[in-house]
Amino acid sequence: MKKVVFILLALGLLLTLCSCGDSGTFVYDPEPIENGTTEMSIDSLAGLSSPVAEYSSLEEINAAANVNIVLPEGYEFEDVSFVTIVDIAQYKFNYEGSEYSVRAANYTDRDISGVYVDDGTLFEGTDADYSTAGDGTYDACRFIVNGCQYVVYVEYESPISLDDSAFNTMCLAFMDAIDA
Repeated sequence: MKKVVFILLALGLLLTLCSCGDSGTFVYDPEPIENGTTEMSIDSLAGLSSPVAEYSSLEEINAAANVNIVLPEGYEFEDVSFVTIVDIAQYKFNYEGSEYSVRAANYTDRDISGVYVDDGTLFEGTDADYSTAGDGTYDACRFIVNGCQYVVYVEYESPISLDDSAFNTMCLAFMDAIDA
């Protein structure tokens, strides 16, 4: 009798272990996403809004962000663009082979540079008003006028020497024009 009980327990254990194995098929029947498919596509993201809004003039981005970017006199900028990124106005242009951007926001409590470095953004957690890449690939300056924060940034196509007087001149030109 003990042998019969032992054989029945062994068969039960064997059946239990066999049922835990991989059957070779797996059926996954997910609920469809809103557009009726189960795959994410670029088209399915079409309804999401972008934080970037394009404008056709400096006056429009100034009004949209409630700031006052003023262009310095005596400069001819090429390939200009005007956008706001949430509540930051951004004016981009090319000058003498380098791409510049000027950003402005109506607050001073956080960095608006949009430049990310090892420990966060360029001016995050610092009182610095000027930053230069050690490898000569960019320059940036930050200044505050009437409660608005401004950042002038340039990225060079190839590393330059540490003589960045052209950038200093551009930064001062914007500071003077905005503060006038």
